[in-house]
Amino acid sequence: MSVMLTSQRPWIPLRAPTAMYAKLSLKQFSTVASKKKVALAAVEIDEMSEIPKFMKAMVLTGHGSLDCIKLQSDWPVPELREDECLIKVHACGLNNTDINTCLSWYSRDVETSVDQAYSNLGKGNPNASAKWNGKEAHLPRIQGADICGTVVALGSNTRDLLNRRVIVDPWLAHSSSKGNRRAMDYLGSEVDGGYAEFCAVPISNVYSVDDLRYSDAELASVPCSAVAAETMLHNAGVKDGDVVLVTGASGGVGISLLSLVKRRGATVIAVTSQSKIDQMLAFGADFAIPREKTENVELLRETLKQECGLSSVTVVADTVGGKMAEISFQILDDYGRYVSCGAISGAIVQLDLRDLIYRDLKFFGATRAHATCFSDIVSYLRRGEFVPIVAAQYTLERLHEAMTAFMKKKHVGNIVVNIGSKT
Repeated sequence: MSVMLTSQRPWIPLRAPTAMYAKLSLKQFSTVASKKKVALAAVEIDEMSEIPKFMKAMVLTGHGSLDCIKLQSDWPVPELREDECLIKVHACGLNNTDINTCLSWYSRDVETSVDQAYSNLGKGNPNASAKWNGKEAHLPRIQGADICGTVVALGSNTRDLLNRRVIVDPWLAHSSSKGNRRAMDYLGSEVDGGYAEFCAVPISNVYSVDDLRYSDAELASVPCSAVAAETMLHNAGVKDGDVVLVTGASGGVGISLLSLVKRRGATVIAVTSQSKIDQMLAFGADFAIPREKTENVELLRETLKQECGLSSVTVVADTVGGKMAEISFQILDDYGRYVSCGAISGAIVQLDLRDLIYRDLKFFGATRAHATCFSDIVSYLRRGEFVPIVAAQYTLERLHEAMTAFMKKKHVGNIVVNIGSKT
């Protein structure tokens, strides 16, 4: 077996040193290898643990239907670049990007809401192809951005992460981007992700979480939802004294927003279905109002007055879009801020520019995370300032079922695909 590390894309043997070798420096390893009459360039050691050449994976092969996501039992285990590590995936969180890409909802040819796209599942245009950034989706692709797993091989000589439990920052910077946040890929979209037994990611995107008490599923619920929520609050400049209305509060991003708003010292008002009101209060909302009482501006204002003693809010953190976005524009204070990370209820909305102009409103999008976002989230986990919420778990083979449950929006928190977890 040959090992070759170059600045080009090398072939790295799919074998991982045991703990015995993980603790050795490159010089020490060469010495040990020499005594065993093998060289670093031709490693064949009995103490090496095998990693298979093939793996199970759920692979996106087309658009318009969940049937385009197919279970493969003989998909090649990814090779490693010098700056990458191989992760044995324990769990992978489910998020809107997976389904939106599958249904081609990101395509500008699609004008329906995601909800309508869900209801028309299987009737979509299989030729419409677009990713979150509007560019053509290249298939086949293994989706899944929210990975928790164990590092089992490294493309470089750095051994600090070997055999560590880790989570992965899904925003991947190009080596040539030089910090340009616009030149970033998203795990499971531009590169293969975590709906598989193994995944290769840049070492720089991996964070050890051996010290955290959370389960694999809980940690796998963090990357997409918590990062999206924190990005929203960062972009809108949410601070102590703000009053933040959170739409779609029971979803993965919404439930993350509740605790992340509170850690900033702001007041949070959750909008959710009547049946989930008590859960929103239990998960940190100061107030919770039923979605049925937000159907028009007058009704929402009256509800805010009755339930919260307020007539307006300083910030709207909107995860749903559609009619709710149009209504929320109206209940912002002068100088208020509206921030959006999603539009499952509709991407095309009406805006009276007089509200924007004469009330000095500020509008923000929230997609690409700021540079310290992921490390900030990990620090919140360590300090107990953020607690992940898992609604349900499914096996990899039941990914279609998990996505169907996700689309029904009956859950509170995150849905996670359990692949090889023991916790």
